[in-house]
Amino acid sequence: MNQALIIAETINNNIRHIQFNRPKYKNALTEQMYRDLTQFLLEAEEDNLIHVIMLTGDENDFCAGNDINDFINNPPTSTQADVFIFLLTLNRLTKPLIAGVSGSAIGIGTTMLLHCDYIVASEGALFKMPFVSLGCTPEGGSSLILPMLIGQKKSAQLLMLGEGFNESQANEFGIINQICNLGQCLQNTLDVAIKMANQPPAAIQASKHIMKANIVNQIEQTILGEGELFIQRLQSPEAKEALTAFVEKRQPNFN
Repeated sequence: MNQALIIAETINNNIRHIQFNRPKYKNALTEQMYRDLTQFLLEAEEDNLIHVIMLTGDENDFCAGNDINDFINNPPTSTQADVFIFLLTLNRLTKPLIAGVSGSAIGIGTTMLLHCDYIVASEGALFKMPFVSLGCTPEGGSSLILPMLIGQKKSAQLLMLGEGFNESQANEFGIINQICNLGQCLQNTLDVAIKMANQPPAAIQASKHIMKANIVNQIEQTILGEGELFIQRLQSPEAKEALTAFVEKRQPNFN
């Protein structure tokens, strides 16, 4: 029997825990995993008993982004691709979304966090958005949300140079809410989820709605616009060279 790469379970009757379960590959995402994630998110959104959605990896890694081999074999060809449906679903959630990050959060592993309402990160967590380094462009609404959080120049540093940053920097940037001890990420995230789930659920959802009301449609249009450009860039010589070099474990040659 094949092991489920995404696990969904209900905790305390009102918390839906969705967990990446591909530790051998640092929880890198495949096309099928995007479909499963979207399904589990929508099920949690539609279940009246669920008050909070909790998204985690394991204590070693959150998510190393796309599985490059799967990505090369199954590239998105339209904004109806599974990866973009997943990102749009994140933006449309009305219930609070809490994430626990330990280890690496690379590419979409970082941009998906921009849609979360509360994030716990452990000591030693690493965040990175190397889209340009792979010949592509930012996705997930990051070209809009990140400058809103940290300003244009710092966003250019992280998105155009693809520089990594640690949990302390992520906290300073306002990307995460809390830093916890190594090995305690899942428990600390659950503690926050329980506290959130004990709040009046309708009031929580109404508060999230008014905080996002002015930008939710703008974020959606940004995700779609980014997606169209991302797909175009995938066909470019730069992206093909960068992705090939990544698989061959060599430095790309853009000359």
